[in-house]
Amino acid sequence: MKNQKKKCSLKKHSEINAIIYCQKCKTYFCNKCQNYHSELFDTHKTINLNSSNDIFIDSCKENNHSDKLEFYCKSHNILCCPSCITKIKEEGYGQHSDCDICHIKYIKDEKKNKLKENINNLEELYNQIEKSINELKGIYEEINKNKEELKLKIQTIFTKIRNTINEKEEKILLDIDNEYDNKYFKEDLIKQSVKLPNKIKKSIDRGKVIEKEWDESNLSSLINDCIIIENNISEINKINNNIKKSKLNKNTKIEYKIEEEQINNLLDTIKNFGKITSDDTTYDDYKIETKNPIHKLIDHTSYIYCLCILNDGRLVSGSGDKSIIIYNKNTYQPDLIIKEHSRFISCIIQLSSGELVSCSDDKTIQLSYI
Repeated sequence: MKNQKKKCSLKKHSEINAIIYCQKCKTYFCNKCQNYHSELFDTHKTINLNSSNDIFIDSCKENNHSDKLEFYCKSHNILCCPSCITKIKEEGYGQHSDCDICHIKYIKDEKKNKLKENINNLEELYNQIEKSINELKGIYEEINKNKEELKLKIQTIFTKIRNTINEKEEKILLDIDNEYDNKYFKEDLIKQSVKLPNKIKKSIDRGKVIEKEWDESNLSSLINDCIIIENNISEINKINNNIKKSKLNKNTKIEYKIEEEQINNLLDTIKNFGKITSDDTTYDDYKIETKNPIHKLIDHTSYIYCLCILNDGRLVSGSGDKSIIIYNKNTYQPDLIIKEHSRFISCIIQLSSGELVSCSDDKTIQLSYI
């Protein structure tokens, strides 16, 4: 039955939508009639038709139906009026003429009893929903906790990686400094070499003076001066040798040996470093692959929950894709695929008699002859 806008009951306002309904007068009033009715019948109880879409006025809401709702349609579980159940089917009449109809007095006890049952059901449903909401909040908090723990774990891992990269960079830079210092010269060699000419000149001048003024009466002083000149010559030769060494090594080129391919491989490794995996309910731990596998078996389409080695050395795996795969130990290709379970495989063993035993989340244990 359509819920249509009711029109004003006053004939000259019959095209205007009603805004109130008077339960005493059983009449609809538009905005033009509302004040007049309120002044004359201020004790009458009226209903504002615009306040809700579900207003019961004990009168049929069908257009042109002014009858009281005295009947109940069992077929549609709705109240209806005589106009709704009439056998005449035209101009909005007879909508329920072919339905299972009874007077409302015959269903009062049924509805009253049903009301008690519905109240009990609603109370039980309320408790269930309240419990579910609390559980949902707990799950949400746990998920958020797991998420933050996982993010912290990732941050810790990548902080270690960054620290290792920084330490490696610092070590290489230090190695470069040491390598250049060993093969060429230290930074103060130029400062030392600039002083050499003046130092040599002073030693020459001092030597000539000693030679000219040689007097054995002052022998210890003269010999000490000679020793100083000898030490100066030794120091000058040392610095000069370092200069020659640096000149000889000027064409030596120190390089950091790394190929472009190595750089690209390292960048690819960083881009593909680790992965986040999850099952149906939770995230697994962060996985870091540190070594390429000898063989990579990718025949399953879901998580692998269990592995087993057969007596003949073959590998058996059970997966969330509900399948068991037995691999050839030489080619690592599937020898046999068993799909008898309806849920994921949780455990596989082989009996001494040779049968393969598997258990699953489908609550079954199956024996397979292989």
